Amino acid sequence: MQNYHYAVESQRYAYDFIQVKDGMSYRGDATRNESYYAFGQPALAPADGTVVAVVNDIADNEPVGTMNPEQPAGNNVVIRHGSEYSLLGHLQQGSVTVKKGDPIQAGQIIGKIGNSGNSSEAHLHFQIADNPNLANGKSIAVRWQGDMEPVKGQIVNNKS
Repeated sequence: MQNYHYAVESQRYAYDFIQVKDGMSYRGDATRNESYYAFGQPALAPADGTVVAVVNDIADNEPVGTMNPEQPAGNNVVIRHGSEYSLLGHLQQGSVTVKKGDPIQAGQIIGKIGNSGNSSEAHLHFQIADNPNLANGKSIAVRWQGDMEPVKGQIVNNKS
């Protein structure tokens, strides 16, 4: 219930991941994407599947500036995993390395984390849904490896 996405059925179980060091998500000028630790970091496929949708041409927002609600997910990749779909959103403009129809392996780099779409700072939006179209589907609770259940403010790393 701490998830601000919860009120929107299509994003109910979505996660937004930022990278933090010493309690901050950036160092230096907060108005520059390059100051954010997450900006430009690799975005990895969560599981094996097939790419069913790609957006790669939306400009990154300036942090602490204007967001783009017209393209909520920004640059994104949607991957089919059987009857479920993962969406990785807010990717950096021009960074997506996969195309529709590509087979994907878990851990494969699919692009770089950016600040595109309805985003105020560099982060990765991640969700699982029953439909490849964000607006038409219902969000599905993520089944994390090791039965992890991250909550708002919790530090998550690749060793959790």
